Amino acid sequence: MKRLSIIALALLNLQLAAIEPYWDWSMLPHTSSPLFGQLLSFPKDFVWGTASSAYQIEGNVSANGKLVENTWTRDASKPQAGIGTDHWHRYKEDIDHIYESGMRVYRFHIDWSKIEPEQGHIDYDALEHYVDLVKYMISKGITPIVCLFHHTWPVWFADKGGFEKAANGEYFVRYARLIFDTLIQHDVHWWMTYNEPTGVVLEGYLRGKLPPGKVGCLRQAGQVLLNMYKTHVEIAQEFKKIDPSAQLGIAHVMQPLHPYHDYNPLEYAICRYFGYLNNQLTLDFMKTGMFNWGGLVKEQVDGASEAFDYVGLNYYTHTLIKQSSCPPFLPDTVAWRPFEIKAEKKALYAEGLYECIQKAAQVGKPIYITENGTSDNEGIVRDEYIKKHLFVVSKALREGYDIRGYFYWSLWDSFNWNGGFTKSYGLYAVDYAGKTLNRTLRDNAKPFVNIMRAHVGMQPIA
Repeated sequence: MKRLSIIALALLNLQLAAIEPYWDWSMLPHTSSPLFGQLLSFPKDFVWGTASSAYQIEGNVSANGKLVENTWTRDASKPQAGIGTDHWHRYKEDIDHIYESGMRVYRFHIDWSKIEPEQGHIDYDALEHYVDLVKYMISKGITPIVCLFHHTWPVWFADKGGFEKAANGEYFVRYARLIFDTLIQHDVHWWMTYNEPTGVVLEGYLRGKLPPGKVGCLRQAGQVLLNMYKTHVEIAQEFKKIDPSAQLGIAHVMQPLHPYHDYNPLEYAICRYFGYLNNQLTLDFMKTGMFNWGGLVKEQVDGASEAFDYVGLNYYTHTLIKQSSCPPFLPDTVAWRPFEIKAEKKALYAEGLYECIQKAAQVGKPIYITENGTSDNEGIVRDEYIKKHLFVVSKALREGYDIRGYFYWSLWDSFNWNGGFTKSYGLYAVDYAGKTLNRTLRDNAKPFVNIMRAHVGMQPIA
């Protein structure tokens, strides 16, 4: 009996070889080394860019000093951005930093709550601000990609039930058309309707971390996502009637789920089910128009495959599902394996980006890495993180995958949804402590910046 108990205990705690692949990175040199540059190969028309969310860098400041409420600011229990990095007033300086970094595309968000703070009331001063932003961007040779939603709604839209009601989609379509009619006059042709819609519904209706903060509403999450995707199709059809050259897509966050143990069927089942909802469902919808939320919400949407001109891929890390080896024997998410490098509170797992590229290629559309980056308060792993992910992109390009660009998140430090101003994702540090909000290029970001500058024929920064 004692021997059986020892064997049982060993089986419960046994960690077999990881099922997900791990590459041997030991020979990869530092990004500042000429040897590293020789490992990379990017086409001449490959684009480097960055991305931002309006609330994270502008806060809720709007035209003429007005403060505008949105679905995030109305929850006093959450950290608040205030004026963010004051990008609303310093946008020219920030656009200059984009240019100086060798980036030639900027994916930015126009905040609906500032454009239409009350239903039917358009703030044309706020709209003109975004026009000025676009005009300055273009004057610097930077292509704008306009994102219409990045995690915040007007409160009046939320009070109507948001996308919980399919009929409310008309309000978002109307807002999108207003922005389109305004910016088409200024040579804007690239559009992104939604940033991370699957993440938004899972965090907002299953885990309760984003507005509306509901927990366990899996079926409703699927219905909300379907309603959002149907408005994307409608918006794409409207835009293309007027501008056949318009390019539309979404930024789809992909986070592979891997079982922690090779032998645990429950871990496998959870990874398979939620991995499909979080990752594969959207790719299938882009390709075929079939929306199938795990059998709970299902519909074929006509015209969907023609409504996506590119796949926007956001990638940061993977998630491990681990069943505990002691009561109550329930599965939970784990940030990393013991041998993985910790990038802030996540694992540095660049191999996952390769897995996501392979899956995204199934859609048959060009791929843009629309977000990738790490918070690195100590400056220890930023170089490691960047060089491994760039190597993955270059490897995928050599193998024939149609990747058109890479957008680093983010150029500047900014407000983080649940972390406030404690995160340091930026290539440029922002002086929050001294309250000057001055931007300074981090030394550990210079090797990456010099790779981008070299691509566009600029001299390296010392």
